Amino acid sequence: MQDHSMASARDPLDDQHLASAPSDDSFGHYMSVKFADLVSQPSGDIETHNNSIDFAEDLLADAPSDLRVPADVWKNLSVLYDGRYQQTKDLDDLQTAITWAEQGAAVTPQSMDQLHCLNYLIGYLVTRYEQTGELEDLREAEKQGDQMNMTINNLPQSPNMLDMPNVQASMVRLKAVYETSPQASLDLLSATISDLLSQASDDIDYLNTAIIIAEEVLTEVPNDLRIPTDYCNNLSVLFEQRYQQTKKLDDLQSALTWAEQAAVATPRNNEQLVCVNNFITCLLSRYELIGELEDLRDAAKRVRVIRMGLDNIPVSPNIILSMRKTIERFETIYEASPLALLESISTTISDLAT
Repeated sequence: MQDHSMASARDPLDDQHLASAPSDDSFGHYMSVKFADLVSQPSGDIETHNNSIDFAEDLLADAPSDLRVPADVWKNLSVLYDGRYQQTKDLDDLQTAITWAEQGAAVTPQSMDQLHCLNYLIGYLVTRYEQTGELEDLREAEKQGDQMNMTINNLPQSPNMLDMPNVQASMVRLKAVYETSPQASLDLLSATISDLLSQASDDIDYLNTAIIIAEEVLTEVPNDLRIPTDYCNNLSVLFEQRYQQTKKLDDLQSALTWAEQAAVATPRNNEQLVCVNNFITCLLSRYELIGELEDLRDAAKRVRVIRMGLDNIPVSPNIILSMRKTIERFETIYEASPLALLESISTTISDLAT
């Protein structure tokens, strides 16, 4: 086995080294062998890591442009960067390891090669979550874990399946990290509220119990964690449903508080439009209850938002119907309100002034 650990960045690719390289047709196999050789070497110091990565990157750059690089090459390249990350703790190295593992997982779907790449990818994502606390990494690791399980279920049983305990090692680590993470609290909140809403009832006792349960689960979520918009919207719906029964301002205020957290300024998908629509509904209800014109002005702004959303975002038919009803309700309330008269007077004065 040739030792490249102390070679210069370009030396491995001089004529002497390439004399043993096969033709382009088998360059992929040649790369697999060389990359496996690099990964099998002792870790060494940071200079060894740097030289190994330089050699690997140069060899990759010399590959034919139309070559389908084997998955194990991407996997081993990710291992090299992770090895350097373990010494430097430089998140750029970890990001590169993640990128190459993702590339390897995409090359050969439904294969043992994909499983090995996913195994490393999940491990890298969990490591970055532990370093940065970014929940998106943990969510992505869970997504890749689902892909791993799907791949395992679709693979035929073979002697290679003996590798499975190693392949699934990252899943064990992911589970342990997940169970102590804020994401576990968020998922519990989401599942609880979704279950409560799926059993929606006009019965006031049910709504009281549902809100108590939702608030108890909410206390398990860390105070510094931003609750995702769909969770906020679902909490708002529970309070709004109870308001329809009690007509108590406190319930409506709670519905508005959660709805406002969920309503984004520029919706980009169905779910965000639904949140804005719900916020308008709550604003109109409070205007009808206490006659605060500022609520009607805010509702008018949000109506313009969902009108734009309906023009620019693919929306399901049932959501379109719901939003049209909200717009019609707003127009009916607005036309009978002092705000319509005030704006009519303002427009007339402006016309006269010009």
